[in-house]
Amino acid sequence: MRKVIKGKTYDTDTAIEVARYETDRREKDMRYFNEKLYRTRTNNYFLCGRGGGLTKYSKFNDCEKHIIPLTELEAVQWCIDSKRKDPLRGCLAEAYANYQKEDSVPKSSDFGIFLI
Repeated sequence: MRKVIKGKTYDTDTAIEVARYETDRREKDMRYFNEKLYRTRTNNYFLCGRGGGLTKYSKFNDCEKHIIPLTELEAVQWCIDSKRKDPLRGCLAEAYANYQKEDSVPKSSDFGIFLI
């Protein structure tokens, strides 16, 4: 899937998939959604996802996948929220460490999960 948003190109075929998350609900459930976090060659992050009527994807009014650009901080926060720790040890490690120092995102100890 390829989409240009505010002059930046987001393409799932050329970007690197960093992590994925899927709810444990059935696809027909209004609260079901799945997302994949991607990083472009120019180090921009984005989500590609789809979901039911009671998710953030409901505003799109169709069953297609959608791209949501993320800042580096938002990508870190997404990893924390969805409990995806590998990116925080890999491509987002430096950003995660910087944001922890600045108290911009919760510390991993606040979640009872991984420390880098």
